[in-house]
Amino acid sequence: SLFLSVFLSVSLSETRLTTLAESTYQDLFHMQNTTGNILHTLEKYLPFIRHIQVSGVPGRHEPDEQNELNFPFIFGELDRWKYQHWVGCEYNPRGSTLQGLGWLQPFL
Repeated sequence: SLFLSVFLSVSLSETRLTTLAESTYQDLFHMQNTTGNILHTLEKYLPFIRHIQVSGVPGRHEPDEQNELNFPFIFGELDRWKYQHWVGCEYNPRGSTLQGLGWLQPFL
């Protein structure tokens, strides 16, 4: 299978370019593996976050129901908090690339 990197905008209402000096990047795969407490950390630093990267934990596969994180809930919280920046996906699909994109359907 191919290594897949897809960038999605949580909200299409605003596109912003930011400099590294005013923004930060959060990788939920590493956050879950090192500290957990994802929602608290995201909410605390949300004013500074311009890119959130997601993948399944463990295994770094699709961010779907076959991992320990509840991505529909996390994405719902990002919407509730009015997060309007980038969500990137970096994972190794379990099957084909096309099958690996199936988790996106409910969010389109």
